[in-house]
Amino acid sequence: MLGDHAKDQKLLSKLLENEQELRGEEALLATGMVVVESTKTAVFEASGAEAWASLSTNEQRHRSEDVYPTSIQIIHS
Repeated sequence: MLGDHAKDQKLLSKLLENEQELRGEEALLATGMVVVESTKTAVFEASGAEAWASLSTNEQRHRSEDVYPTSIQIIHS
């Protein structure tokens, strides 16, 4: 008796695709959380949210430039 292996292979392929999607979504969420934490650190180093808000736009931009490299270092560690 011959079975239909194509159905099994299609199902396995779909399951693997779903797993890859889930892992990708988890990675994006983790990356987002790292960026959020790095941003919180930048605000904290400015002495809090009020102090951050009182900074000029240029100063906020300057301090925010450190968030990306810091996030990359955390993600790759």
